[in-house]
Amino acid sequence: MSTENIQLVLSTTQDGRTKDLRYRQRQFQALHGWIIQHSSEIQVALQTDDGLSELEAQFLIILMSNKLREFYDSLDLKSELDNEYSIKTGRDNAARMVSEDLVYVIPERWVVVPNVFSILHACIAAGACCLVELPNDLRASTRLLRSALREALDNTAFATVSRRPPVDILSRCIVVDQTGTFSAAGMQRLISSETGAAAVAIVDRTADVDQAAQEILKSRIAFSGRSPYAPSYILVNEFVETEFLDKLRRYASRQYRSSIKKVDSTDKTHTAQCVTKEDIPALADEIVLEAPGFRLIKISNRDELWKPVHQVSGARSGKLLATSSLDDAIDAINGTNQKALLALYVFADPSAAKYLSQFIRTRVSFVNHIPTNILVWPGAPIGHPVSPESLYTRAMIESPSPQFVHSKEDGLMLEDLLTGDSSRRSLDRLYQSSLRPLKSTGQPNPGSMNFFTQGLLVGAVFYLLPIVAVAAGGSVVLMKHLWKSKKI
Repeated sequence: MSTENIQLVLSTTQDGRTKDLRYRQRQFQALHGWIIQHSSEIQVALQTDDGLSELEAQFLIILMSNKLREFYDSLDLKSELDNEYSIKTGRDNAARMVSEDLVYVIPERWVVVPNVFSILHACIAAGACCLVELPNDLRASTRLLRSALREALDNTAFATVSRRPPVDILSRCIVVDQTGTFSAAGMQRLISSETGAAAVAIVDRTADVDQAAQEILKSRIAFSGRSPYAPSYILVNEFVETEFLDKLRRYASRQYRSSIKKVDSTDKTHTAQCVTKEDIPALADEIVLEAPGFRLIKISNRDELWKPVHQVSGARSGKLLATSSLDDAIDAINGTNQKALLALYVFADPSAAKYLSQFIRTRVSFVNHIPTNILVWPGAPIGHPVSPESLYTRAMIESPSPQFVHSKEDGLMLEDLLTGDSSRRSLDRLYQSSLRPLKSTGQPNPGSMNFFTQGLLVGAVFYLLPIVAVAAGGSVVLMKHLWKSKKI
């Protein structure tokens, strides 16, 4: 795309027509019609460029279409007019949001079509213009994206570029970086995907082991096994380790109907066929699962957990570590991993899941399931809540701009501070009120009876009181006996 066309998009940001609700609705309708018309081509591109199966490609088309529909349905004319005219009708609009003018997208190359559409949906809903960076290559996905923006959308507001614009133009944009490699220096705002963080699955002794094995295996082999959200690190309680691995192998065998087998690293014949000599030290433990495109290696030393996972013979490798308890699992993850996890999948009963997800640093936790949607995402944007429903939201493209009609001051207007004696009484009252003590926490005062002292006193009542009672009764009987003896 030429510099002149970039300038055309920049000029569109000034006239404000993209923020008109009817304009946004028309853009959504045109884009949805384009998806319907080109659904077969999109499916072929996803299968060819990204190695997806027919069903996986169709699932992504469903996801794209349904998310577009959700954004479209969220546009409500009555609500927007109500907010727009709130000041005219004498009402505050504290939740008002306004769209930024221009978004620049640096897309992740894997499943690029649905990932670019996900940010386009948010831009259209918010009313922002958008530039998408696409290289000049022969990939079908690149061709389709150029076609979508050229044929379906307003070319003066949505366009593609083959080379990155200069900094002075980028500084006027919200940069959405799905690769996580762009520098934020001098940028207005950067929405950057998380990269380099780990996705971890924990299988506790309280888990439904069958469900855990199925969920983890499916996430590892789905979508050509390339998802950053598929767990590469599995921590399994030693009490259910054997059962978990047996079920993992069984489901892998069913999935591939081929030679999925347990491999011992001491088998020199197999090792020679699968790894090079320099890789053998990294695989000094046991290869417990080997399936097309995925290898699971059991490690016994937790210090090896976060070392880079070797990709051998085209297979993506994961690591499995046996743990003895919930605290052992927490220590294994938090001990040397200083970065929050990309995602944590906990397979356990509710109390154990609560404990694990509470004390492990992670961007998002999922209990007893792995959502399908997130397996096709790049890392979720840093600094924003992670939702399994959508990668990008309209709010990410907007900024707060509240409007207030009524004064929210504590009983005094600015003129009251300047008029002197007439407002002195009100000011004194407010001043004294501001200095009153905070309400009590409900805890006993320092030095008062604590829990352990109360326990000692209760114990004394139960154990010493009977002794005292018996002693007192005995003394009375003895005194009576002595008194009778004296009288005789």
